Amino acid sequence: MELKTPKRGELIQAATIGEIIRRVGNPIVHRPPALPEEPHCLWLRNATEIPLPVGSVVSIGEPIYDPAASEAEFLRRPLFDGHLPVAGEPFAVMVKAMSPGASEQGIVSGVALVKINVTNVGHRYAGAITDNHTMLASAPGGQAEILWAQAGTGTKWGLVRVGPLTSKVFWAKITGNAEAESPAQNRWKYAWTEVEKTAVGYDGWATLSGGRSGTTSVDPAYNLVEDMNTGADAHVEGNGVDPAHLDTADYTFAIMPCTSGVPVRMHEVVFTVGETTYTEYWFAYENGVDGVCD
Repeated sequence: MELKTPKRGELIQAATIGEIIRRVGNPIVHRPPALPEEPHCLWLRNATEIPLPVGSVVSIGEPIYDPAASEAEFLRRPLFDGHLPVAGEPFAVMVKAMSPGASEQGIVSGVALVKINVTNVGHRYAGAITDNHTMLASAPGGQAEILWAQAGTGTKWGLVRVGPLTSKVFWAKITGNAEAESPAQNRWKYAWTEVEKTAVGYDGWATLSGGRSGTTSVDPAYNLVEDMNTGADAHVEGNGVDPAHLDTADYTFAIMPCTSGVPVRMHEVVFTVGETTYTEYWFAYENGVDGVCD
């Protein structure tokens, strides 16, 4: 259908109005597009009772259109409720302000400008703060990598890369150990601290400022080689040694824990049991054997 510019006072036919709507869409009804304008953004509806300015941190709730009720509608209009953030959970950074009930796009994967509560200038990551939409909190690990931030500590503007979690594999140094069970089973819990390479060759590892750490009681590390250990005779332990062969009339030997000071490749392992999510730290070190002759 050919469209012509109407003259002043001329009535517009219904067919003409219909053709305009078909070509440009209904300007009265706002619907999120089938896909966000940018692939790293998600349409969110402000489900809080407060206005959310640009740069607000919003947690991702349930979809507005339930796929169980209408999969076609869910795929056609992917829109999710946006709530106040929760520490440790995924979030989006809003690219536009939105009033309660309104819908706008938020960055879920990509670069965003956001305020950060910087508590340590060595922190390289940031995460959400429960019930605080105004900023992120700097941390040794988190769901946003800090690319740049204003100098110093306190509330600072920063440029972050949202989406990738903290590196789940990193360098750490073992700093202590304690028996994991009683009676002992040749398994230990380890204290550790995150390190970085600062010099060439040996002796070049230094504690990472603002890095992660754990004790034998809080966030301990576990040795994957020890996982199968039982401490029982006639059982070959993870390091390939049967404890029955370590204690005789001629000598007394034992499987030893990982030595304090050893750098290891640490893995952060996140898993869920029931409705609870846990984070553990695991490394692999082949235990030595030491003892004395009788």
